Amino acid sequence: MIECRAPGKLYLAGEYAVLSPGRPALIMAVDRFARVRVTDAATTTVNTDLCAGHEHSIARDGDRVRLRHHDRPADQLAPVAAAIAIVERLVRERNLPLRPGRVEIGTDLHGTGGRKLGLGSSAAVTVAVIDALARHHELRLPPAHRYRLAMLASMTADPHCSGGDLAAATFGGIVRYQRPDPRALRMPTGWTVDDALHRPWSGLSITPVEIPPGLRIEVGWTGSPARSSERVAVLYSRGGTEDPRYGRFLARSDAAVDRITVALTDGDIAAVAAEIRLVAASLVTLDHEMGLGIMTPALSELCRIAEASGAAAKPSGAGGGDCGIAVLDAADRDAARAITTGWRRAGIDPLALALVPSTALAPSTAVCATQKGTPA
Repeated sequence: MIECRAPGKLYLAGEYAVLSPGRPALIMAVDRFARVRVTDAATTTVNTDLCAGHEHSIARDGDRVRLRHHDRPADQLAPVAAAIAIVERLVRERNLPLRPGRVEIGTDLHGTGGRKLGLGSSAAVTVAVIDALARHHELRLPPAHRYRLAMLASMTADPHCSGGDLAAATFGGIVRYQRPDPRALRMPTGWTVDDALHRPWSGLSITPVEIPPGLRIEVGWTGSPARSSERVAVLYSRGGTEDPRYGRFLARSDAAVDRITVALTDGDIAAVAAEIRLVAASLVTLDHEMGLGIMTPALSELCRIAEASGAAAKPSGAGGGDCGIAVLDAADRDAARAITTGWRRAGIDPLALALVPSTALAPSTAVCATQKGTPA
């Protein structure tokens, strides 16, 4: 039996900018997890609490995989199907036997009633499934290759995905991430998955960044789930990354991410907060100019309450709902209490989240265990 888990994420800075190859973002892994267990079985099936614990069978068409429940396609599990497909393709390329398995998926990345929190649940599930299945087939993949497999799988479902959440789920800690050029991910006829794992990916950069002990990050959930893909689709429908308004945003975002990286390294909490405010202002400007729907009334109120208590605040991710963050000095406990109290009064749910320590470049990135026997 193999058990793996991968963490969720929060964006500190660089959302939307990270859609452009080579543009940086800072993403933090947090201690809510997707958990995957794989046990030997006669045929491969998927059981997940994402779909009320229903068991899904596998339908294969060449290198493609689809999940079905009672012969109905489970399109909401497309990322899981893509993760299974890419691992199986690599297994066949390496002339290893396919080992059927029962794949069990659970997650605490959702709120009451199964509503998404905006913590990157799909990415965490994708990373954990790939890690567990790779270990199940004894592929012995380093973290960088697991990230690449997750990116290849995710791009089949969403060509615009940045992969920042995949990097955080794979490497933990805070990563300074730059998306690869999508053209580097295309696999021409004759290419193998191993080719894609070992050849250069233009634009890609994943670098760990230390978080200073004096920095405190409060997280609030607005209670309104949002789909990042919808906001991104609006961006592309209104000129996308070629729009000059987006270009101006990129310049501001890049400079802020660079300065935040330096401030984090130096432990300069005041400088981090000042730059977070600039990032928030840039997102508001982008939203106003391009009508993306980033700032909802709840997110605006979340930020207002945090700023009134002396913190710097912004949406985390694509906006339209989900979460916002407040950055402040860890020593200012009165401000932290004022923020969470104010959020609760405004109907915003404070989330008790902590940084998942970085395991970047270590032999085992996601937290995994190999056991004998069957699940209890």
